[in-house]
Amino acid sequence: CPEPQLIIDGFAPEFERLLLTLAPLPRDLLGGGPIDPRVGYVRDSFVGMTLILAGLAERGGTLSAWVDSLPKYEIHKSKFAIANEHVAPLLALLETKFPEAERNRQDGLRLDWPQKKSWLLVRASNTEPIVRAIAEAPTLDEARQLCDLAALTATTF
Repeated sequence: CPEPQLIIDGFAPEFERLLLTLAPLPRDLLGGGPIDPRVGYVRDSFVGMTLILAGLAERGGTLSAWVDSLPKYEIHKSKFAIANEHVAPLLALLETKFPEAERNRQDGLRLDWPQKKSWLLVRASNTEPIVRAIAEAPTLDEARQLCDLAALTATTF
């Protein structure tokens, strides 16, 4: 079983990158399952189960042992209202607040701190007049602080 590549959050950019790289696994595996072009360009939970079973066959052991060997992270999600015309300035301001973070603007703004093993995604909703902040970190408190900082920064507009 080849090592799958991870691709960015958000279905539209994820699908575009999939077509360019043929990477079968989105980062957000909870969003409907992996996409494997060898099967079809749709999210497919059976592909996910097949990849897990293939991985178990390769490495041996139990699924629980495999899960226990993975790093543990906490995720926090929040949302806040902000006028549409303030979204771009908010993202630009967040970039300047965190110059040490790796930045990705493909789907809103994603800031990554590999050394801290944490990230923050701030993006406007496509269906509501809100901005969503999603963060992952080793502890729930760290993830919540990142989301709270994004919301606090938005109050400057």
